[in-house]
Amino acid sequence: MTPQEDRDSISAHKVADLAVQRDDLVRRVLSTEASSNNDPTAQAGTASQVTSAEMQIALSDARASRAEHIKLLGRYNDIKDVAQGLMGLIAEQRGCRVKDVMEELGVTDEA
Repeated sequence: MTPQEDRDSISAHKVADLAVQRDDLVRRVLSTEASSNNDPTAQAGTASQVTSAEMQIALSDARASRAEHIKLLGRYNDIKDVAQGLMGLIAEQRGCRVKDVMEELGVTDEA
Protein backbone atom coordinates (compact mmCIF):
# COMPACT_ATOMS: atom_id res chain seq x y z
CA MET A 1 0.00 0.00 0.00
CA THR A 2 1.41 3.38 -0.98
CA PRO A 3 1.58 6.24 1.51
CA GLN A 4 -1.19 8.04 -0.41
CA GLU A 5 -3.45 4.97 -0.25
CA ASP A 6 -2.68 4.65 3.44
CA ARG A 7 -3.66 8.31 4.04
CA ASP A 8 -6.84 7.85 1.99
CA SER A 9 -7.74 4.76 4.00
CA ILE A 10 -7.18 6.61 7.28
CA SER A 11 -9.22 9.56 6.01
CA ALA A 12 -12.06 7.25 5.00
CA HIS A 13 -12.05 5.68 8.46
CA LYS A 14 -12.06 9.11 10.11
CA VAL A 15 -14.97 10.24 7.96
CA ALA A 16 -16.89 7.06 8.83
CA ASP A 17 -16.14 7.53 12.54
CA LEU A 18 -17.24 11.16 12.40
CA ALA A 19 -20.47 10.16 10.65
CA VAL A 20 -21.19 7.62 13.40
CA GLN A 21 -20.47 10.25 16.07
CA ARG A 22 -22.73 12.75 14.29
CA ASP A 23 -25.54 10.21 14.05
CA ASP A 24 -25.15 9.37 17.73
CA LEU A 25 -25.33 13.05 18.70
CA VAL A 26 -28.44 13.58 16.58
CA ARG A 27 -30.09 10.54 18.18
CA ARG A 28 -29.24 11.84 21.65
CA VAL A 29 -30.69 15.27 20.88
CA LEU A 30 -33.83 13.71 19.46
CA SER A 31 -34.23 11.28 22.36
CA THR A 32 -33.68 14.08 24.89
CA GLU A 33 -36.40 16.13 23.25
CA ALA A 34 -38.66 13.07 22.99
CA SER A 35 -38.25 12.25 26.67
CA SER A 36 -38.91 15.85 27.66
CA ASN A 37 -42.07 15.80 25.52
CA ASN A 38 -43.03 12.29 26.74
CA ASP A 39 -43.16 11.04 23.15
CA PRO A 40 -42.66 7.25 23.26
CA THR A 41 -42.57 6.94 19.46
CA ALA A 42 -39.50 9.10 19.08
CA GLN A 43 -37.13 6.95 21.13
CA ALA A 44 -33.93 6.57 19.17
CA GLY A 45 -31.08 4.18 19.65
CA THR A 46 -31.07 1.86 16.68
CA ALA A 47 -28.00 1.42 14.56
CA SER A 48 -29.65 2.83 11.44
CA GLN A 49 -28.39 6.00 9.84
CA VAL A 50 -29.95 9.27 10.85
CA THR A 51 -32.24 10.66 8.20
CA SER A 52 -31.89 14.13 6.80
CA ALA A 53 -35.18 15.16 8.43
CA GLU A 54 -33.99 13.93 11.84
CA MET A 55 -30.75 15.82 11.39
CA GLN A 56 -32.60 19.01 10.45
CA ILE A 57 -34.84 18.67 13.51
CA ALA A 58 -31.82 18.16 15.77
CA LEU A 59 -29.98 21.11 14.23
CA SER A 60 -33.04 23.31 14.56
CA ASP A 61 -33.41 22.34 18.21
CA ALA A 62 -29.71 22.98 18.85
CA ARG A 63 -29.91 26.41 17.20
CA ALA A 64 -32.99 27.34 19.24
CA SER A 65 -31.30 26.17 22.42
CA ARG A 66 -28.17 28.20 21.59
CA ALA A 67 -30.25 31.31 20.85
CA GLU A 68 -32.09 30.95 24.17
CA HIS A 69 -28.78 30.49 25.99
CA ILE A 70 -27.34 33.64 24.41
CA LYS A 71 -30.49 35.58 25.35
CA LEU A 72 -30.22 34.40 28.96
CA LEU A 73 -26.52 35.29 29.07
CA GLY A 74 -27.40 38.80 27.90
CA ARG A 75 -29.97 39.15 30.69
CA TYR A 76 -27.46 37.82 33.21
CA ASN A 77 -24.82 40.33 32.09
CA ASP A 78 -27.32 43.20 32.31
CA ILE A 79 -28.27 42.20 35.86
CA LYS A 80 -24.63 41.78 36.83
CA ASP A 81 -23.77 45.24 35.42
CA VAL A 82 -26.55 46.84 37.47
CA ALA A 83 -25.42 45.02 40.62
CA GLN A 84 -21.82 46.10 40.12
CA GLY A 85 -22.94 49.67 39.54
CA LEU A 86 -24.96 49.65 42.76
CA MET A 87 -22.04 48.23 44.71
CA GLY A 88 -19.86 50.97 43.23
CA LEU A 89 -22.32 53.62 44.42
CA ILE A 90 -22.41 52.09 47.91
CA ALA A 91 -18.61 51.98 48.04
CA GLU A 92 -18.36 55.58 46.88
CA GLN A 93 -20.86 56.75 49.47
CA ARG A 94 -19.05 54.90 52.26
CA GLY A 95 -15.62 55.93 51.02
CA CYS A 96 -14.35 52.37 50.77
CA ARG A 97 -13.34 49.94 48.06
CA VAL A 98 -15.88 48.03 45.97
CA LYS A 99 -14.13 44.83 47.03
CA ASP A 100 -14.94 45.63 50.68
CA VAL A 101 -18.63 46.06 49.81
CA MET A 102 -18.59 42.82 47.84
CA GLU A 103 -17.04 40.94 50.76
CA GLU A 104 -19.61 42.43 53.13
CA LEU A 105 -22.43 41.26 50.86
CA GLY A 106 -20.87 37.83 50.34
CA VAL A 107 -20.32 38.39 46.62
CA THR A 108 -17.28 36.83 44.98
CA ASP A 109 -15.64 38.36 41.94
CA GLU A 110 -15.24 34.95 40.24
CA ALA A 111 -18.41 35.08 38.15
